[in-house]
Amino acid sequence: MSVLKYNEDGVYLCPFCGFEYTHHGKVEVYGRCEDDKNSNHVTVERYNVKVDRSNEGNPSSRREGISIQFWCEGCHRIHYLKIAQHKGNTIIEVTDNGELSDDYMGP
Repeated sequence: MSVLKYNEDGVYLCPFCGFEYTHHGKVEVYGRCEDDKNSNHVTVERYNVKVDRSNEGNPSSRREGISIQFWCEGCHRIHYLKIAQHKGNTIIEVTDNGELSDDYMGP
């Protein structure tokens, strides 16, 4: 888990390299009643919108969750800002799995 970083103007910085040019990618929103096996799940990625009842990938094990994909122009890493509700607490974390963006033009 990484710490959220901002510059003095409130611009979100890449949690891995500190670069200020990050881009939003896929956004997923999960609406769920406590411990329900299914969610109202909406995925928005570029010009595509998908709605289903899947709870797979929900950052919360019990309730609502949001996942926002980012990629950084500096290090080209893809990472995710995840927001979850659990027992009245809001949990915010940044995760990645070592992926590089398709826009990466390095070696």
